[in-house]
Amino acid sequence: MKGLEGLDEYIESQILLRVSQAKRDAVRTRRRKTRISAAYREITGGDIRSFADKLKVCNSPGAQVSRTMEQECWIYHSETTGAYSYHSFHGSPFGAHRFALAIKLHCKLSDLNGYDAAHIGKDRCTGKRCCNPAHLFKQLPPENRTFERKGQKPAKLETPAEIKAKAKNMIANLYPEGLPIQSEQEYELVIC
Repeated sequence: MKGLEGLDEYIESQILLRVSQAKRDAVRTRRRKTRISAAYREITGGDIRSFADKLKVCNSPGAQVSRTMEQECWIYHSETTGAYSYHSFHGSPFGAHRFALAIKLHCKLSDLNGYDAAHIGKDRCTGKRCCNPAHLFKQLPPENRTFERKGQKPAKLETPAEIKAKAKNMIANLYPEGLPIQSEQEYELVIC
């Protein structure tokens, strides 16, 4: 049969694709469960020591952090290239500044869900990579925080009348001869 030559190969490739997708999904689920269970664990003295070993003073990179250096920013050194540093806690990555805040507040990482680990003013703290507990506090996330940080203004919300007018203009541009609709009532349903 002429059209069925590659059918077996196609079916086999689809089966392999679905199996590999199922494996990826299982790995993602396992990672998510590990992260959730780690967030509900108590932070022990050993966890604090391993975290503190990676802290360095911002202005003097060779110096180890001590409690007398509360004015300086403490930078957590990790392999990340992004703006924030991540600390591995029971096999799951968490923001190092969130971990430092959980240590300061004597709470679990899950207790910080829904809150930001905010930094004190930019005049006294470098922000993002700083993990000095004296520079951190728990704060509800502000609305439109991304606009505030980038100096942008939030988009203006359009009224229903403006949206309807835009939709009519778009339909008029797409269908210059008009839509194939019998009644005005159908036209209103299409717009809404």
